[in-house]
Amino acid sequence: MTGLSLTPFGAVALVAIGATCWSANSSLAKTADSALPLNAEARSYGRGWDCAKGFRRQGDQCLAIKRPKHAYFTKSTYGAGWDCLHGYYVEADHCEAINVPENAYLDGSRYSDGWQCNRGYRKSEGSCAPIIVPRNAYLSDSSYGSGWKCERGHRQTSTGCSPIVVPANAYPDTRGYGPGWKCNRGYTQVENKCRQIELPQNAYLVADGDEWKCDRGFRKGRDSCRPIVLPEHAYLRRSGDDWACQRPYRLRGDACIEP
Repeated sequence: MTGLSLTPFGAVALVAIGATCWSANSSLAKTADSALPLNAEARSYGRGWDCAKGFRRQGDQCLAIKRPKHAYFTKSTYGAGWDCLHGYYVEADHCEAINVPENAYLDGSRYSDGWQCNRGYRKSEGSCAPIIVPRNAYLSDSSYGSGWKCERGHRQTSTGCSPIVVPANAYPDTRGYGPGWKCNRGYTQVENKCRQIELPQNAYLVADGDEWKCDRGFRKGRDSCRPIVLPEHAYLRRSGDDWACQRPYRLRGDACIEP
């Protein structure tokens, strides 16, 4: 195969063609650039254009957005096109400073009450009032409630923290509600005391130890466990305090009969 040889006339023709292509591409680029309105940017993907930051599209134009004091332009195509700086909130068409009272700090929100009180203070009518911690109490980390909790061995009342009086056969309870104590296993609470549970025959204490149940095959009465009498062709249910007829027998009255 012979190589391609160009006469001087052919080389000049190729250069002319290349120059024509470059000229055409350059012309298209200029046409595309000239199609962009003032203060617009071509999209980085797809076709079309968007207005630059600080401008908003209206028809085929990009009109300047009026930005109030203490605001900055956003890239969003929705909304006002601007937002308020940290420490300010939107009020109509301008930015209003958040009034942070003494003993408070900005919490980063965009509202007029975008502040929180320092630890040891709580919001009260637009200011931060000190939390008065009563005796035998400490500041809590919760922003709700009283703002303080009682020390162990005390319970919260309307006036502060009162010492918990644990009756005989009981122990302190730290759940934060109730009387502040629980009865030992085998005892039950009656008013402010712990009364011992008297177990009837064929009974046992439940897991918490403050109540009793009958053994399997017995039914609980007021203060005793009555034996269950099974009729013929019957069996004890899983609960152990009731019975049912074996298949295929059916219940009729207190008996199991053939179908």
